Amino acid sequence: MAVFSDGTVQRARVRFTNPKAQAITYTGKFYLALPSNLNNPVNAPAVKDFSVAAQGASDVDFSVDIPLLTVQQLSLVACLQVLISGSPIVTFVGAEAVVVNFSPAVSWGDIVWNP
Repeated sequence: MAVFSDGTVQRARVRFTNPKAQAITYTGKFYLALPSNLNNPVNAPAVKDFSVAAQGASDVDFSVDIPLLTVQQLSLVACLQVLISGSPIVTFVGAEAVVVNFSPAVSWGDIVWNP
């Protein structure tokens, strides 16, 4: 399980392999979603174009904006949609939960009476 504070930016690395005899250019769309609605991103998806050499492999990094929360904690799923020429070919769903913890937007000091 990955645990992050809300409102942060994290990096997700994914290894892609290409079993084909020619290089292929893909577009990856990485986002977080509720387990009950995998097609509805809760953050702005990270979109990246990349190529994988013929019968090769490539590590691709995605910059992921962790959403701001108004609740104490939220359990999400990492989703990665892969497209070729703008057409979706497959959507992968992460095996581990992504837990986002709420950080209060305000902090306070001691109360001073009759200053």
